[in-house]
Amino acid sequence: MRLLWKQLTFVLIMSSMILLSACGFHLKPPIQLITPLKVIYINTKTPYDPFVITLKRELEANGVDVVDKPTEATAILNVQSIDRNSGLASVMGSAQAGTYNVSMSVTFNIITPANVQLLPATTLSATQSYVSNATQIVSSGNTEFGLREQNQENIASQIINTLSSIQPQVLQNNTSNDVLTAAQQSSAEGRPYENSSTSGAPQAPQWRIQNMLPSK
Repeated sequence: MRLLWKQLTFVLIMSSMILLSACGFHLKPPIQLITPLKVIYINTKTPYDPFVITLKRELEANGVDVVDKPTEATAILNVQSIDRNSGLASVMGSAQAGTYNVSMSVTFNIITPANVQLLPATTLSATQSYVSNATQIVSSGNTEFGLREQNQENIASQIINTLSSIQPQVLQNNTSNDVLTAAQQSSAEGRPYENSSTSGAPQAPQWRIQNMLPSK
């Protein structure tokens, strides 16, 4: 009897998976990230902004450890700006109805704690539209709120996809460029260049974290 029950359970599970697959549902595969991106600190002046909270949740859902201190991270995600806009895009019929756009854009970059650039300043955006008229003030407010949330989730997903596209060569190339720049500067100043990674005793990493939000 127990064996029959296990077989029946297995058949039901497989049948459910087949039905879900036929309906277009597929399990989301885990994203692949280079090692520095697996422990991230989100550098922002607005840690309680709904987008930042959404981004943190999305990162954690994809296996990223989001830490509270930059000294615990292997990558710093600098949120440079968060812009939200909404307004009338076009008028319909008797001018009592119109199409409204709800848009959002986020600019960010990613560096290592040693200030090696993994991703230059990048702007991602999302826009949603809805139709409303003068008799739908309350429902329009609810609609706009929902579309704002969709924009946040959309951009958070775009950031995840952007992270997964960063290759290990980026870290190696940018580190080499930083070393070359430092060596050239030392030569111009007439002093010998010392590579801190190879000279003397190991040195503690220098955490150079700057919030890059533009001043209002």
